[in-house]
Amino acid sequence: MNFTPSSEAKNKIGEHTLFNRIIAYTIEPLPDNVSLSAVLEKVEELVPKIFFDNVDSIYIGHFREFEENQTNAFYSDGALFISNNQTDNDDLLDDILHETAHAVEREYEAFIYDTDLEKEFLTRRKVLYNRVKTLNDSKSLDLDFNKQEFMRLEYNREFDEFLYQTLGYAFLHNISYDLFVSPYGATSLQEYWANGFENYFADNPETVRKISPILYGKIQSIAEEA
Repeated sequence: MNFTPSSEAKNKIGEHTLFNRIIAYTIEPLPDNVSLSAVLEKVEELVPKIFFDNVDSIYIGHFREFEENQTNAFYSDGALFISNNQTDNDDLLDDILHETAHAVEREYEAFIYDTDLEKEFLTRRKVLYNRVKTLNDSKSLDLDFNKQEFMRLEYNREFDEFLYQTLGYAFLHNISYDLFVSPYGATSLQEYWANGFENYFADNPETVRKISPILYGKIQSIAEEA
C-alpha cells in the first residue's frame, strides 16, 4: 500500500522545494503554528533566485553545531541548517534569509567586503564605542572594554558576549538604532552584512538604505544581475 502524507504531516517531517530546485528537508518537526511551505513561498516572493545560487539544500532540525557555536542556524557547503525551534513563520523566515546572506558572501566576497563596506561598518563601531564610553564614564557603569575591541572586523566571541550579555540587546538598540539596522549587526563585519541582507528582504529596504547605504547598494547591484 502506498501512503501519501497529508500536507500537515509533510510540514512536520518531509520535503519541500524552493525555486523548484532546492530541497528543504524537515528532519525534526516544526511547531504547529509554523508552516515551512508558507515560509518558502514567501522567500520566493521576496528574494531573487540569484541569491540562492550557492544553496543546494535546507535542513530543518537540531544539529550539534548549534551548541558548539552557540547559534540556531548556519551555512555550510551549500546547505542551510536551520533550527526547528521557531516562534512563528517570521522567525523561520529571518533565519533562512540570514543564512542565505552567508551563502551569498561566498560567491561575492570580494565585491561585498571591500574598503567601502569596511569603512561604513567601522565608522558605526567607532560611534558606538564613544557612546558606550560616555555612558560608562558618566554613570559609573564599570564596564570592562577597550577601543581596540570595537575596531575589529572579524567575529570575536568575547565581544559578542559583551554586546549580548553585558550590554544587552535592549540597551544596545537604544544607543545604536541609527547606526545598525538591529543590534546583532554590530557583532562583526560579516554579521553586519547578513543582518542588513535579512532586514532588506524581510522588513523594509528603505530602513537599510538610510542606515547602511553602502550595504544597501551592494544588495541592489547583485539583484540587478538577475
